[in-house]
Amino acid sequence: MIFKVSNNLFVVDDRIISYETEVASIDGDAINERGKFSKTTTRHISKVASLLGKRIIPTPSKTKPDFYKHEMGIRIDYSNCVSPKATELIFEKIKKGIKLEIAIASLKNELPKKDWALLLPHIDTKIIKGANMLGRFGVI
Repeated sequence: MIFKVSNNLFVVDDRIISYETEVASIDGDAINERGKFSKTTTRHISKVASLLGKRIIPTPSKTKPDFYKHEMGIRIDYSNCVSPKATELIFEKIKKGIKLEIAIASLKNELPKKDWALLLPHIDTKIIKGANMLGRFGVI
C-alpha cells in the first residue's frame, strides 16, 4: 500500500520515500535512517516518526549516500495512493497500537470513498466485520 503523508512524502510498505528516494525504513518500533540526505528529508523522516509514534535510529552524521532518483531507469507512480487525510487517520490508530488492517477497517465510515476503494483489496472481509462490531462497543 502507498500512503501519501504530504507532498513528496510517502510510506510504501515499510519504506519512507522522500520525493523519489528511499530515505528510511520502518522496523518494528523504530525508523532506520538510510543516511543524511538533506534538511527536508530529515523533516520528512521526523514527520512519519511522529505520526507513528516511533523513535528514529540515526545514521552517523558523515554517512551521506548518493541520490539515485530513477535507479535502473524505473520511475515510481504514486498517483494511486491513500490521501494525506486518510493516512493521518490510519497512522493515528497505528500509533495507539492497533494493527494496520484493523485500523483501516475501523475507519471504514470515516475514510473518503476513493481511499476506501484503494484499501479494500488489502483487507480480509472477516476483519472488516470484526472491526465494525468492536467499533459499536467503543473498543476501537
